[in-house]
Amino acid sequence: MIRRTPLVAGTLALLLCVLLISTAGADKPPRFAAMLQNGERVDGKELRSWQDNGAQPQLDGRQLMDGNNPLRWLRDRSQLPGSLPKAFIETHLGDRLPGVVIGYENGLASLYNVAQPHFRVRPEAALEPTSKGADEIVRVVAEFVRRIVWQKRETEDYEPSTLFFRDGRAVSFRAARFGDGYVNLLLDDGNRRVSFGEIAELHLPAVDPWEAYYAELAVLGPQPSTARLYQVETTEGLVVTGSYDRRRFRPGGKQEDFERWIHGVQPAWSLDPLYIVCGPVWCRRMWAAHEVPLSRIRPSSQQATSPLANSGRTPQVNRNVEGGPLRTQQQDFGWGFGVHANTELTFPLPAIAKSLRGKAALDRAAGQGGCVRARVFLGTTRSPPRWESPYLVGSAMEADLGTISLSEVPPNARQLILQVDAAHQGRPAGADPLDVRDMADWLDPVSELDPA
Repeated sequence: MIRRTPLVAGTLALLLCVLLISTAGADKPPRFAAMLQNGERVDGKELRSWQDNGAQPQLDGRQLMDGNNPLRWLRDRSQLPGSLPKAFIETHLGDRLPGVVIGYENGLASLYNVAQPHFRVRPEAALEPTSKGADEIVRVVAEFVRRIVWQKRETEDYEPSTLFFRDGRAVSFRAARFGDGYVNLLLDDGNRRVSFGEIAELHLPAVDPWEAYYAELAVLGPQPSTARLYQVETTEGLVVTGSYDRRRFRPGGKQEDFERWIHGVQPAWSLDPLYIVCGPVWCRRMWAAHEVPLSRIRPSSQQATSPLANSGRTPQVNRNVEGGPLRTQQQDFGWGFGVHANTELTFPLPAIAKSLRGKAALDRAAGQGGCVRARVFLGTTRSPPRWESPYLVGSAMEADLGTISLSEVPPNARQLILQVDAAHQGRPAGADPLDVRDMADWLDPVSELDPA
């Protein structure tokens, strides 16, 4: 019989801990996940050589910006998506600048330096000033703005043409005109002037998201046939979309010191370049001008219901329904929608829309549970679906949409409907009896436009 002394027992415990740590490390995926334009996936531990104008990014030595097969998206698995900031300004296409709007200018203050009407924002994100000693103010062009938040409410719902006061009251308006530190509202019964200090949130009138995309593209990619758009999202809630060809760099670290790199991006909505410190960046996305991530287009309507409740959980953009990253059991993804069955997302379609591509699956958060069916409709749900998944049980299953033609959309109802059904009838034996784990994702959906 071997007697275990305290020293022997402590040594065994230490060896067991080392073994467990080693095993956990062996199962842990590399820090970075990337997808190239042709669908090829690249994982790696080291991101290098993206620190200056002449550098070409590499992931474990693999070139990420090959001219024939460039990067589609790049995820940092060590970072998680951030929640909405307490104060921010947001565009019609979903870009977001954390910070406080402190003023408004009509751009005509100087005859020699005319600018577009814009808001003055004091940013609250990891940004470097545009120049040494410059004021940390970003000028946001008013025509691109959808929502201004000074004091975030509990709900994230966007309600067009509505002002929410800090004391809980709300008022709908027909039009809004801004001055420095206030807004004039045109109401049904007259005018009303409200100072910025009284407002919790101001939701401006809705616009056609495709018209907003064309307006953005006119600034970022005057040559759409060659333009590539580049989006950066940080854990602080900063979302910025610019032109990859017009990116800028600041000295901020060696080629392997990626957390100290400083990438300059100038979105269409800003009169100033934004110099972003790369440490908090959790996702980068790129696409050609005619291949639009559907997550940039705001649904014209969304319905979320649960078989067990009157209303379901709010769909999320570029996150799963719980606010985490989009991923299945095996794969990570760069953009899309996280929903809970039953959900319908309806999107307007422009006349030049050609096709839809993407995948549908249960999110990794569902584990081996959950059971849904995903469907794609054109025009109306009263017609047969253009695509339907099999029963999706567990997050190991992924259903590929293939290429769905959008050329046959009814001209009087040019819309796309993404539906996730809890599929209680006919579901396989052994599937969850309830919808608790019916957390589904639309993964990397792309609406392709006619390049011509």
